[in-house]
Amino acid sequence: MHYSISDVTKLWENIESIRWSLRFSHKDVADMLLLTLKEYETLKQKKAALSAKSIMNFTLQLEIDPLKLIEGTIDIMALVQRRYSDRAYIPERYQVAAFSRRRTSIHILDYLNKRIGPKYVDSILWKFDLDRAAFTNPDLTINIRFLTDLCSHLHQHGASYDTFYQMGVNSTSVNKDSPFAILMRGSRSVLDAYDLQINHLSHFYDQNYNYRILFGDSTSVVIESTQRENVLNLLQTPSFGSTYVCTARSGVMAAMAGLMGLPVAHSQETHCIHRGDSACRYHVNFEEAARSFQFSRRPELQ
Repeated sequence: MHYSISDVTKLWENIESIRWSLRFSHKDVADMLLLTLKEYETLKQKKAALSAKSIMNFTLQLEIDPLKLIEGTIDIMALVQRRYSDRAYIPERYQVAAFSRRRTSIHILDYLNKRIGPKYVDSILWKFDLDRAAFTNPDLTINIRFLTDLCSHLHQHGASYDTFYQMGVNSTSVNKDSPFAILMRGSRSVLDAYDLQINHLSHFYDQNYNYRILFGDSTSVVIESTQRENVLNLLQTPSFGSTYVCTARSGVMAAMAGLMGLPVAHSQETHCIHRGDSACRYHVNFEEAARSFQFSRRPELQ
């Protein structure tokens, strides 16, 4: 791990800030850095470089991101809350305009957990000063910034648009026993289920957007979403989300058929706010799901 003299000085300042905020003794910090107290005091006084092993163990013990420690960008308040009060604490950045249910974040984290592993998920959450305990209750809220930050980070580290789409589709497995999935399974047709979800239930889990169905028939539906003015005002931004977030939402649109126990639909975002359009539009083809639905309703199968 290479860093400059100024980085070393800043690193020691950041460690001291954490020590003071968490009420650790110098011996506590020395142990976490895998040093004797004498070694710690000598290195601290000289502002000497720490080994990568020391830094990694210190950040692992505190469940924080090593780069954020060096940069001094750790949310100290969040760290104190997670350490002594509430592991599910959400940093202030993600509290303002918290109009998203956490279930949307959960099915993305679940996708990563299944395919890469829990340690990877933990390391990502630490980058945002969060703990996985914050994502145990899918009905608690968080703002759209978290999903935007998460998707941006994943894209920077190689996630493709197809991956984001599959993350959205993963909502089928995460939400299959949710109350709205149960309601959808009682629908008279796949189109009715989409109508129920989009026109009547969407505001219960996502109040960032206004959703409506522009067109629907026995095999497809066109869904439009626009950003809500009150959310834009509270976040003080002309727009929120990203093309990556919208692609994940497209996967969620496809997954709605899967919530009925039917084949997942195919969804394509044909218009996007982040590509200059006035609204996002999703064309969802559920022809295979409709055939399966009709087959399951045959009298001899009842």
